[in-house]
Amino acid sequence: ALAHSDLVSIGMWRPREADKSVSGPLLKMSAQAVLAQTVGVEHVYLGLGAKTVPPSGRLRLVLDAADGAGIQQKVDEWRRALQQSREAWAQTAPSLAPLLDSVSVKSSGNRETIEFTVDRTFASNLERAVSELLASIFAGLGGGREPGARPSVRAERIDTEAIAFTPAVDAAGLAAYDAAAMFAEDVDQVHGPFGVRLGAMRVPSVSDSGPELDVEAFAGAVPNLAGGGERARLFVDSVMSITAQEVLRPEPCGRQRNGLASTFTDSGGRRLRATKTVRLLAGADPRTVGTIAGHVELRLPTRVETQRAARPTPGATLAAHGATVTITKVDGGDVQYQITGARDRVLAVRALNAAGQPLASEMKMSSDFLFGDGSTARVQYAGIADTIEATFVVSEQSLRWPFRLTDLSMTGGKPGMPLRPTTPDFRPYSVQALRRDVLLPNPFELSLEKAHVFFNTRLEFKLRSPMLPNFEHAFTVGRLAVKRIELKDGTALTPPTPQQTTVRFGGSPRDGLLTTSLYVFVDSKIPPESIKAVAGVLTMQFPRSIRTLRMDELFPGQRAETAGLAVTVTARGRRALTLQTGPGGERLLYVMLTDADLQPVMSFSPSVSEEQDGTWRFQLTPQGVAAHADVLVAGDLDRKEYPFRLELK
Repeated sequence: ALAHSDLVSIGMWRPREADKSVSGPLLKMSAQAVLAQTVGVEHVYLGLGAKTVPPSGRLRLVLDAADGAGIQQKVDEWRRALQQSREAWAQTAPSLAPLLDSVSVKSSGNRETIEFTVDRTFASNLERAVSELLASIFAGLGGGREPGARPSVRAERIDTEAIAFTPAVDAAGLAAYDAAAMFAEDVDQVHGPFGVRLGAMRVPSVSDSGPELDVEAFAGAVPNLAGGGERARLFVDSVMSITAQEVLRPEPCGRQRNGLASTFTDSGGRRLRATKTVRLLAGADPRTVGTIAGHVELRLPTRVETQRAARPTPGATLAAHGATVTITKVDGGDVQYQITGARDRVLAVRALNAAGQPLASEMKMSSDFLFGDGSTARVQYAGIADTIEATFVVSEQSLRWPFRLTDLSMTGGKPGMPLRPTTPDFRPYSVQALRRDVLLPNPFELSLEKAHVFFNTRLEFKLRSPMLPNFEHAFTVGRLAVKRIELKDGTALTPPTPQQTTVRFGGSPRDGLLTTSLYVFVDSKIPPESIKAVAGVLTMQFPRSIRTLRMDELFPGQRAETAGLAVTVTARGRRALTLQTGPGGERLLYVMLTDADLQPVMSFSPSVSEEQDGTWRFQLTPQGVAAHADVLVAGDLDRKEYPFRLELK
């Protein structure tokens, strides 16, 4: 019945169960926060209606409660919070402030109806109101701050990498990309100020496409180009096979479709970087790719001008060449502004201290207007913003550099001595041998170091082990599982499935012991300070036999198998190689890489992950050109379990 008189409506039954309909810890935390405000509410209704005389709209929130007195108390609390934040709304979102004045609350039994009236004046300012609302959300506004309270001013920090805009730039004077410069990436080709290369190949990420290619482009400091953005773009136009067949997959739609450009972003030190990922036709063989053609576009600001507003008040503007920057708030280092009109003409907006130095920013959030053309932004600076500065484009020149990559070996690199690792010695070992070599019934020392919040509640353990065969270099030697959490109030929690992590040392021994830190995430509902003790099982594994699986062509999609374990190359890059197995990946002990001359290639500690479906991924970082891989696989494993109960220190 409620919805019959409204144009748009949303209803929810039993909002107390809303958290059961979402997945993921962050969404559940948000749902639980909402539930804390709707205790005792049985039904929630939100509707938007309209009246013709006088022209106005009505936004109403209807709450049906099991306890009328309880919901009345809650509504009174909300009303007081709205009144307390009225001044804050007037300062930060003045177009929204009249909405609070129109609030009416009606009671009927266990039903509370809260109505907001939207008149013609408010409707005409809807675009600005929504934009102010977004800015307020970014600012964390809404009654949480005490009236009159000011945000804390952070210690001043100067932006030492701030770009110095040049009033006039000649495109003919742009310096060529220098791959020998400090921190510059090696590339396959240089085109003007940009260097281009093939960065990586991967197996398909979607079922109806072929392999994926990452084409990368880099640039040093380009005059008047702050952070890249839409002014510098990388395109991949064609991928041809060695038989001159087009193998680039046609993609007429999709947010990341092949035909769209990738924009350049700041990679530090005023250096720019862009990566364009393209998908090939289904069934295409990455070994048969012959050429990759594309281009880089640059819209270079050749003339710029800068305007400043000293100690601006809300509503102050900086405008030039069809673009307007409206300052909506300056409070200490908290700066909020909107850009309307020819937004592309605005190169940068930044805050200066009293000495005219650019302040470093600690956080920035921005959003396009929901209605109309424009954007709103909030920046938190380290220091007090005395002056707001905006730099505008007066004129620009469009430049284009085509490229055609033909060397797709991804073997380029800066000259230097190759790193030659010492090949570790692996040999079969068993629980029986452990009992013979180590007299202690449990030679492993496990301690619970601390519990703290890191998105979810994280338990941090430390494990020490004697020097045992294979343990120093093996990718995984066991598993730690948490099965029970005891709380200080005398209760205990048992996770439906054990929360666990793999054990790997990967470091040199110290004082004859191997040491590693292990992290286990548990339910976010468990506050760290409430934990008394943790119980579970430490399982260590020992290879009774070892087999070597040789892989000679390290291309995406290559697959080999031994002792019932299949290993697949899923990605190959200039300094990256990813292997994948199905369930049982703990049997993959180690990977020895060699170059074309069978000389060992150094690879730093790999990233090892186990997915929920049992898939294991091993991401290696070879410091040379790896042509072969010898994969060491345990034929069968001996396992020994060590139950533990540890109190929090």
